[in-house]
Amino acid sequence: MTAIRDLSIRNKLIIIILSVTLFSLGLASTVIIYFDIQSLRKDKINEATITARLVGNYCIVPLTFEDSDAIKQVLQSLLEIPYIDNCFVYDTDDSLVSSCNDYSVDELPDSTLGSEFSYFEESFLYVGLPIEYRDMEFGTIVIRASTEDLDSAINSRILTVSLVVLGVIFVTYLLAVKLQGLISRPILNLAEVTRKIGEHEDYSIRLGEQSKDEIGDLYKSFDNMLGQIYERDTARTRAQDLLKESEAKYRTITENIQVGIFRSEGLNGKIIEANSAFIEMFGFDSREELLRSDPFKLYFNSDDRLDIYNYLIVNDSIRDRIVKYIRRDGTLFSASITVFTVRDESGNILHFDGMVENITDKIAAENEKKKLQSQIVHMQKMESIGRLAGGIAHDFNNILTSVMGYAELLSLQYPDTNTQVGQAANIILKGTVKAADLTKQLLGFARGGKYNPVPLDLNYSLKETMEVSGKIFEKNITVVYNLESNLRAVEADENQINQVFTNLIINAKDAMPNGGTLRISTENIILDRMMISDFADLKPGPYVKVSVEDTGIGMSEMIREQIFEPFFTTKGSAKGTGLGLATVYGIVKNHNGHVTVYSEPEKGTLFSVYLPVSDREAAQQETVPEVVRGNATVMVVDDELLVRQISQDMLTKLGYTVILAENGRHAVDIYRREMHNIDVVLLDMIMPEMAGKEANKELRKLNKNVKVILSSGYSQDGKAAGILQEGVTEFIQKPFRIDILSKTIARVLES
Repeated sequence: MTAIRDLSIRNKLIIIILSVTLFSLGLASTVIIYFDIQSLRKDKINEATITARLVGNYCIVPLTFEDSDAIKQVLQSLLEIPYIDNCFVYDTDDSLVSSCNDYSVDELPDSTLGSEFSYFEESFLYVGLPIEYRDMEFGTIVIRASTEDLDSAINSRILTVSLVVLGVIFVTYLLAVKLQGLISRPILNLAEVTRKIGEHEDYSIRLGEQSKDEIGDLYKSFDNMLGQIYERDTARTRAQDLLKESEAKYRTITENIQVGIFRSEGLNGKIIEANSAFIEMFGFDSREELLRSDPFKLYFNSDDRLDIYNYLIVNDSIRDRIVKYIRRDGTLFSASITVFTVRDESGNILHFDGMVENITDKIAAENEKKKLQSQIVHMQKMESIGRLAGGIAHDFNNILTSVMGYAELLSLQYPDTNTQVGQAANIILKGTVKAADLTKQLLGFARGGKYNPVPLDLNYSLKETMEVSGKIFEKNITVVYNLESNLRAVEADENQINQVFTNLIINAKDAMPNGGTLRISTENIILDRMMISDFADLKPGPYVKVSVEDTGIGMSEMIREQIFEPFFTTKGSAKGTGLGLATVYGIVKNHNGHVTVYSEPEKGTLFSVYLPVSDREAAQQETVPEVVRGNATVMVVDDELLVRQISQDMLTKLGYTVILAENGRHAVDIYRREMHNIDVVLLDMIMPEMAGKEANKELRKLNKNVKVILSSGYSQDGKAAGILQEGVTEFIQKPFRIDILSKTIARVLES
């Protein structure tokens, strides 16, 4: 390559033209010869194939009668064809029947016989065809033909193409010699004039007019350039003065700006210039101290400096790259760096100019913003899913109310489960109880309102839950309690809170298949504004914190992000529905609380539940008989016919007189006429025409002491709690069993 580069333009032009010509001719001749050879071979194969097909037809009759002598006579006639070397006929069993000559062909692959084939081997062509007549196969004929005439034709074609190529190369050389003279002479003349101007600095020399082609335009442009050099020298002197003034302004700006500005050398990265902000940013006392420092020690990861350098030598600039630096005192900070490569006229790197901006506070603020946004998006997603789940559960509960009620009535009428009716009623009742438990989980996640909020002692609830759930624990699991003795009460629905603890405890048990330790703790805490910065949905104030910690298998970050979503489970369909933690999330949020989880694979899991404290003391547990009969009049208000019917049958069974109303407006009209005879109103919350909330207000206008039991399977947007605060005496959740209904009405009548 070096020798070619040092050649004259004349020789370079000749070499280039000849090289291009040789390459083009070589490629073209190779393609031509290749396709000629393929064409000749194809013709040879076609000729042999036609001969084989013709001879094969003559062999059909001898093959039929197994007359090998007749076949040999047919085949020997082929020897009159000059290029035929031998011919073989095989029967359908691939056995050789006859051939032209006594010597046999090399054994053919079994896969070729019985099918059409052709191939070249050494100096022969082998062509084979099945001998067929009217879809009947009689054998296979194989012709071996000599390829001497084919080889001769191919050599002739190669010789002809080679002679043509040599002739074209000779003509091309003559043209190249002539062409280089037209191009190189003006260029050599330009080089000579340029040399003289460089030696004597005599800008009065001119090339003069030449041809009117591109070379002539080059001469004119060169003469114009010479005429402008003097003017440019003057302008350059003036520009230098302006540059000094600009440098003074630049220095003032760089010293006052709060962004670090620096200049560094190439690969070694040595700082050769920096402003005061840069020096202060890295904690140096003076510029000299900075310039003496090791630039690689400024980077937390020294490889970052090499990565930036490698990027700059290719791309010439890097913008807003985030890098972690180390101050002189050892503290870390994050910075956004922008660097430009400065090169000389030859493209060699002179130095790098860059800016460094401390963005540590900006990153912290951005991370906090992303964290809050993520929490808000998660809350919105869970709220949307909750509305869907609650809507499904509400409609399903109305169905379950009637099914469960009639199943209970059948069980009371046919208590003997050995009978067919008694057994069927018992199976239906068990099925509806399981379905009701599932809808309770959906409703808990749906956050439809606290159904029966009372002051609770969570220590008592935890022990009661553990007493039931602990029965399924293996002996290799140790339970450790750390319960605060003076734990404050929380305002919560006991059944829902017990459900939260049950799900967390069972999850912990499933996470320790090989045994471990379960730690349950409670404590009173005060969350201030700083502490709740991670909890976008909490308010500052006193809370009770419940922690459930296991030493089990733990979770990955990807799983932790999905555990509170409904129907997400890692246990498989046989062990869980995926509603457990979704229910925990919904119930805790419904109680204005918060739940967090910390976990690492093989390091266990810690769930923490925060619930606001109550101003009231924890309620005492009461014992109520399983079924309480009565003698009063109850008005049942529900838009579902089946719910009204089963409610009437259950209440009648308990000894009550029942009045039915199909919606709120109908109920108000009836109560206006019969209020002196109606003792209790069982009021559905969501109904057409007039919902439960509006009906309750109208009933209180007629009688401020009216006793109302709110009945619902789902409360949209937490309206159940709102109605309870508007004078509703009790709340009963659909689907309700006859014992719950009897105890609820008994409490209302006694209040």
